[in-house]
Amino acid sequence: MIDAFLSSEHLETANGQDHYTETLLKLSTLGITYERPTLGKEYRKTRRDFGLRADKHLYCCPQTLFKFHPEFDLVLGVTRPLKSRPWQCWNGQWPNRNRIHS
Repeated sequence: MIDAFLSSEHLETANGQDHYTETLLKLSTLGITYERPTLGKEYRKTRRDFGLRADKHLYCCPQTLFKFHPEFDLVLGVTRPLKSRPWQCWNGQWPNRNRIHS
């Protein structure tokens, strides 16, 4: 038996308790802390290092390509005519997953 469900006031609706049989305990924060890593100069990169122009918008989707659902094409299609505005995605650990499968 679970006595309470721990969540955050930033993740719950005003009537969030109505969705739980347990007592809902809402933290005032997200309940997690990420420390900013200290990076050496060899890790500090600019757009130029990646062949990207500094005077153009860059859209970043911090997700690996193999996780994109086909319906997400509608979102990507919004910027398709804007060839000067590239999308940047992360490369994953496995090279065969770094491409879109059709």
